Parts: sequence; structure tokens; C-alpha cells
Amino acid sequence: MTNGSEPLEVIPGWREIVEKNLAEVSIRLQEMASRQPIHDAAHERRMAEWKARKEANVGLDERTRALLRVAELHELRPGRETEN
Repeated sequence: MTNGSEPLEVIPGWREIVEKNLAEVSIRLQEMASRQPIHDAAHERRMAEWKARKEANVGLDERTRALLRVAELHELRPGRETEN
């Protein structure tokens, strides 16, 4: 083990250690790259679901506002007794 201050040439087998680590990193990167299309597809599905929900909520919001207008008109009609 080294404390980081020694030159690399002093560490026995340093090239093999670096090569082994690079090989492991390369394998992990390939694994990640092979899974990326799966993650992309899942992201696209989630975005489509959110878009559908947002569009559904637009209609719901419009209907809710219409019901509130009806309720307000009902409260404002002449002869309506107010509760105070």
C-alpha cells in the first residue's frame, strides 16, 4: 500500500493494477451502455403517461371551473336567502 507520494515506478506491478482497473471500468461501461435503451424506453413511457395525465387534468380543470361558475350563479340569483 502506498500513501500516494511514491513515484509509480516504485510500486511493484503498478501497470498490471492500472490495466486490470481499466478493464473492469470498460466492462462496467459496456454493461451500462447495453442497459441504456431499456432506461430510455422506460423514460419515454413515463413521459407519455405524464402527458396523458396532464391532458386529462386540463379537461377536469375546465369542468371544475364550469361547476364553480354554476354554483356562483346559483348563489347570486334573485330571491336567494343568504345564510349569515
